[in-house]
Amino acid sequence: MRKKKAWKLFTLILLIALTVSIAVLIACDTENYNNTTSVIKNTVSKVAGLKSWSPTGTLVYKIGDKLIYQALSGDSKEEFNITTSDISSSTSLNGTILLMGDNQQKWNKGKKISDVSNVELTYDASPVLSPDASSIAHSSYSNAERNFGYNIMITKGSDTSSVYSTEHPVNFLRWSDDSHIVFLETNNEGVVKILDIADKEVSDIATNSNTVQALSANDKILVIATNEANNNIKVYNISNKKTILTKTNKDCIDIVVSPDSKQIAYKIQDTIEIYNLSDGNKKNIGKADKIIGWY
Repeated sequence: MRKKKAWKLFTLILLIALTVSIAVLIACDTENYNNTTSVIKNTVSKVAGLKSWSPTGTLVYKIGDKLIYQALSGDSKEEFNITTSDISSSTSLNGTILLMGDNQQKWNKGKKISDVSNVELTYDASPVLSPDASSIAHSSYSNAERNFGYNIMITKGSDTSSVYSTEHPVNFLRWSDDSHIVFLETNNEGVVKILDIADKEVSDIATNSNTVQALSANDKILVIATNEANNNIKVYNISNKKTILTKTNKDCIDIVVSPDSKQIAYKIQDTIEIYNLSDGNKKNIGKADKIIGWY
């Protein structure tokens, strides 16, 4: 009788142990399955990144005699005929651009806003609109004996004044915000600088920059494209002037930074490409003669 009870007890313990073992195995398999599924999902997400990511904002660019305002999130476009091929390489934060024909004018989506008749603007002068569209920065050159050199000029309304003077050529003027301008000063090595137009203080951001072929900035980041052997794109933090990213890319021009500082657009030959700074995804937008700006 005792042997029979002991056998039953042994059988019960064995069944409990077997049940526990099976449960543990199932749990382990489930965990492994979940981990494997997670890895697969992450891999698929990375591989399919271009399909799941969509740029934001509105990109402005020129094709022939048409100005295109393209909403990037939905790919909708607005096209406007223009009467001049000369356009400032920037837009304000509301999409206003600067047309530079016989008569300089501010336009927004096919409508003239105002004339800019008090200053002579050419491509060589690098005219750019401030983000609030109230001011124009441009360069000037004088060979007068008492005023020799290069100047950065600010035109606001009917007033034009010099905010920076140097013996070296200045190029690639870009507003980073309504009170700061980034530019390239070409001396022996080439230096990208930022100018506070209120107190006229200048500080260096990037040195050894003689190979710069495109430049763009906003209040957070500066992007430089060079024509070095490996055609680098370099991204800098405007505040601390430290390098955030160095990216090897094809020869590119017409760089612009998105308002959210997360994306850049540039032109490779005649094609616009948008690059996501956070994950490296790219998107081909189409062909253009010139990228004007992003807002």
